[in-house]
Amino acid sequence: MLDKTHSGWHFRQLDRDERAALHREHMRRDFPDNELKPLPMLEDLHQKGINTVWGCFFRGGLAGYYVLAQEPGQALTLLDYLAVLPEQRDNGIGSLILRHLKHCLSDGQYLFIESERPEAADNPQERQIRQRRVAFYQRNGASVTPLRVVLFGVDYTILTIGLQDPLPAPELERAYRSLYRQMLPEERCRKKVLTSFLP
Repeated sequence: MLDKTHSGWHFRQLDRDERAALHREHMRRDFPDNELKPLPMLEDLHQKGINTVWGCFFRGGLAGYYVLAQEPGQALTLLDYLAVLPEQRDNGIGSLILRHLKHCLSDGQYLFIESERPEAADNPQERQIRQRRVAFYQRNGASVTPLRVVLFGVDYTILTIGLQDPLPAPELERAYRSLYRQMLPEERCRKKVLTSFLP
């Protein structure tokens, strides 16, 4: 187990070459094709000031990474991607990243997390994997919301971190859809970002 209090830990944004290498060497491995944005799209969002790509480093070596998306001037930040390098897994690094993100939230800001909905899994094994993923976020302070999203055919549960009091579901939906309208053309957003509310 790595010592998370060690001064060798730090977080920083990745530059263009590092982002390209991350996408090529790690993101393609860590995320299925139907969930991974192409690199040109990520770069376009970065240029627009919506996406930022961060590395979590230990003694200079990459241990994990995450991508944030935020509509300028809004309280919502989306945790677009989060992964830990395979050789560093089961060391608590995912939890370290979430604690860091929570610490960085300003008053009134909150984090949205998309996690594949367990009830929509194709088989019991996949359902269990998804349940563990949701439980991981909950252990690290996330709350499940009633907002359900089918994003490009993938069915997600939406969780939040940083809210002192739950927001009404319609307000969560408005913030979520507003962000995606910044990332996608309006027509594509209308067809591919489908929101509803769970009982």
